[in-house]
Amino acid sequence: MLRAVHSNRVESLLSALLDALPPADPFAPSTIIVGSHLIARWLTREIALARGICAGLALVTFDAFVEATWAGDPAGRAARLAALDRRQLAAAIGSVLADDRVVDRLGPVAAYLAAAPAPGDRAGPRRVQLAEHLAELAWSYALSRPDWMPALVAGQVPGELANDSTARWQAALIGTALSRLGAAPTPMLPWLRRRAGLATPRTAPVAVFGLSFLARAQLEALTDLAATSEVTVYVLDPCEELWDDVAGRRAADVTTDPLPLVLWGRPVRDTLSALIERTGGDLEARFVEHDAPGGETARDQLLADVRQRRGPSVVATDPVRPAGVTVLACANARREIEVIAGEARRRLDADPTLRAHELAVWIAGDAERYLAQAPSAFEAVGVPCHLIDAPIDDRGRIGEAVLAMLELPTSQMARRDLLRVMTHPAVLAGYPHVDAEDWVRWTERLGIVHGSDGAAHAGTYLEDYPGLFHWDQGVRRLALGAFMVGERSQRGAARIASFEVAPEELRPEHQASAATYALLVRSLCADAEWLATLEAPLATWADVLSRLVDDYLAPRDDDATRDLERVRAMLAGIAEVDLDGRHVGFREAREHAARRLASARANRGEPLAAGVMVAPLAAMRGVPFRVAFVAGLDEGAFPASDQTSPLDLRREARAGDVAPRDRDRAAFLDVLLGTRDALYLSYVATEEKSGQALAPSSIVLELADDYVRHEIEPPVEL
Repeated sequence: MLRAVHSNRVESLLSALLDALPPADPFAPSTIIVGSHLIARWLTREIALARGICAGLALVTFDAFVEATWAGDPAGRAARLAALDRRQLAAAIGSVLADDRVVDRLGPVAAYLAAAPAPGDRAGPRRVQLAEHLAELAWSYALSRPDWMPALVAGQVPGELANDSTARWQAALIGTALSRLGAAPTPMLPWLRRRAGLATPRTAPVAVFGLSFLARAQLEALTDLAATSEVTVYVLDPCEELWDDVAGRRAADVTTDPLPLVLWGRPVRDTLSALIERTGGDLEARFVEHDAPGGETARDQLLADVRQRRGPSVVATDPVRPAGVTVLACANARREIEVIAGEARRRLDADPTLRAHELAVWIAGDAERYLAQAPSAFEAVGVPCHLIDAPIDDRGRIGEAVLAMLELPTSQMARRDLLRVMTHPAVLAGYPHVDAEDWVRWTERLGIVHGSDGAAHAGTYLEDYPGLFHWDQGVRRLALGAFMVGERSQRGAARIASFEVAPEELRPEHQASAATYALLVRSLCADAEWLATLEAPLATWADVLSRLVDDYLAPRDDDATRDLERVRAMLAGIAEVDLDGRHVGFREAREHAARRLASARANRGEPLAAGVMVAPLAAMRGVPFRVAFVAGLDEGAFPASDQTSPLDLRREARAGDVAPRDRDRAAFLDVLLGTRDALYLSYVATEEKSGQALAPSSIVLELADDYVRHEIEPPVEL
């Protein structure tokens, strides 16, 4: 049986979930499918507070649940149903792209790979990039176009794309990759099980909580499971009435419907419409009304209008009622996060009942810029904070050091290339006796320009100066200077074999640092030369890259120690995508490592417990807070662009499709529904160089339009 519970408050959905959960049983845990790890963390805390303990529960993501349910039961294991995650799917496609017999038949693909500019394993990075992009598209097709997938799995073009040339080579690559492995992307497991002639799996009651919207394949999986099991979907819904007939954005100027439904509600509207159809109308309402008519603030009044789907003229506006939304126009991003931290401090001081963990800073747009500056800004005002999904290198910069090392094998070994690695904090942490400024000064005085040794200058005008400008001669001069001091240093250059080497005199207290300098230069040059020529399976590369981290990097504090372990684990994880043992060159292995490190995220502090939460604004994170700040609402930065990939075959939109722009709007609507006391929206209002005034995000302007319909002007603070 499939049923749904909808409400305008996450707390009400939680109450309904608690009413439905059976008593805790560690031997038969209840399954809750969650939209994100943040939702899982919040549910764990709230259930523990309500029950005294959070036990006998399995909180899983949708993909993990599908794999465990459709492929992990005895019937699925006996039929050897296998699922691929996104990385494995990309690796499978990458393996096909390395097969000339397949690629040569696909003209556009062959031309793209052949155009790679670098020598050596030149097509390696392009293979990884194209494979990952195509894997992401294939995963999206599996979620939003499940009717295409049987054809694509067979290497055929879906009927509606018969005349699409791009569809032909995509189908060939996807079909070949999946046929070699005998597996399919996780969203396809219900179809794969039906094709094998297996019955729908049976499970204990399942709850779905914290998903802002559901893709078509997810809805079909839940409908399939509901034939044998009890499934309940808990949906955060801004409107109590059925509103599947609300006009689209193009009718925003003439419609009488509340603007938040028209402008931001499409993803949840389509999900609710599908659930109504699939549940036969079995929807339980758990909506919450405000005690005061129209709410205590103008924002509450707007949300009350949305809940009842009424026009703004129904409830008269109280001119003294606070707006509930404050727009902060700031000079730059640094000032923006400082203003937010200061306002958080002010509200905490003014309200003894308010706790730091009841405040959230949601970051729209460029999250990394704000996450890097948030800790110092909040520390300056004495307010603790924790970061969600921060780059792993935002403090110790471990990932940055690894990427710098991986640039060396294909670089000219220029002065800046090696010094970038040698003077990196993560490298210097292992050598507390050295001074990085000494190393920079010696490199300059030794006349080092580029090249590991004289052989690097072959074929250039520097070939006529074999004893100058490269790292080898610099290290020799430094080594001689360790014992040729005083009068001996005045004798001039020393002859070693056919080279004349002028010693660089060192003071005794610098000799230990110079020895480390020489050892590090020699080691980095030798390892770079070896890596550039190595060809090995990805499993071997995973071991090699992990050992590089162990050999060169060291932690300087507990945070860096954790980052080091995460980086080592990520690099070791490259072995998981070695599906065929194919030998790859350095450039392809580096591309795998660089993409893993660039996308790596980790939490800083205890989520939802250690002070103010600072997190990127994203869908599936509908967690309530008393006070919420949304930073980075710059024009063009949020919501995302409507522009899609030119390789995306979904030319025509269907009901239930969620474009990146609609996804961001749905995330903002979640924040609006999840804020209890006050909402702050901030943006950079001045162009840094010219001083020209900048407009805020369209989201801010659309909210202002709704306030105007209520004859309310949102306050703006400069």
